[in-house]
This record gives sequence, C-alpha cells and structure tokens, in this order.
Amino acid sequence: MVEGFDDATVVWTHREPEQAVGSLASFIRATQDMHEGSGTIMLDRIGKDVLSFASEMIKRADKFFDNRTKKQTPRCMVMYTELIKDPIGTVKKLYKEVGYEFTAEYEELLEVYVDKNNKERELLKAFGLNKDKNKKDNLHSYSMEEFGITKEQLEGELGWYREKYFK
Repeated sequence: MVEGFDDATVVWTHREPEQAVGSLASFIRATQDMHEGSGTIMLDRIGKDVLSFASEMIKRADKFFDNRTKKQTPRCMVMYTELIKDPIGTVKKLYKEVGYEFTAEYEELLEVYVDKNNKERELLKAFGLNKDKNKKDNLHSYSMEEFGITKEQLEGELGWYREKYFK
C-alpha cells in the first residue's frame, strides 16, 4: 500500500507491550460481548489469539521500518506515553521532523480538541462511568492476566521489541 502513496509519512506509535496487548484483548472482548450476546466468551482464547496477532504485526512493522530508507516514505516513531503526556508537543515535534508547517492556527485547533477531550473524560469519571472505580485515571481497566497471558509468554513473544524500542 505504501507504494501507492509515495509521499506518505508513516508514524509508528510505540506502546508498552503489556498495555497494548491488554488493551487490544479488552477491545476484542468488548466486540465479542456485543456480537455473541449471552454466548460463551473464552478469555484465554482471546488472549492467545491477540498475543499471536500482536507479535506478528509488530514483527511486520519492524521489518517495514528497518527496510525503508530516508529517500522512501518518511518514517517517524512516537512513544505512546509522550503522546498522552504532551499531545501537542508530540505533534509539533513530528511536524518538524517531516518538514511540515505547524501553524498557530493548527496549534489552537489542537488545544481546543485536547481541552474538550479532557473535559469529556473528566465528566465520564465524575459519573462513575469508568469501569474500575479504584482507578480514577482510567476510563476502563484490563490486564493480560484476565486473558490468560503470563509475563513470561509476553516476554517470549515481544521481549525483543521492548529491548529494541524501550531502552
């Protein structure tokens, strides 16, 4: 697909594997809840499938990024924690890296969006719509363990990724 868009910029957002795999498994479970109704949902099967899928996709992304040159599709990497902590600063940095103009007008639009999103999240928390009442800063919670994924399994599949991108 990249060949069809020679001027595309590809941005890879890196997220800690434990969080990313748990989040994806939680998403898959939610979609199964909607479609399966009262049917049996096997969380351990979701976990196994999600870990396998995540491992394959990350390997493919890593190979893609390793095989690109500066003359080809620009490629940028962003840490998820930085994007969450400073979304506007992260976008500004990305724009500079690829040579895009970051205007005051665009910054203002981003500020309005981020402010609105933060207020909506606070409202959800205030009404107790976050799934885990003990975690006030998360709108929903998940863990690898609830999907039958051990730290050893995760490390076996994605330890190389953590070592390459999070050190």
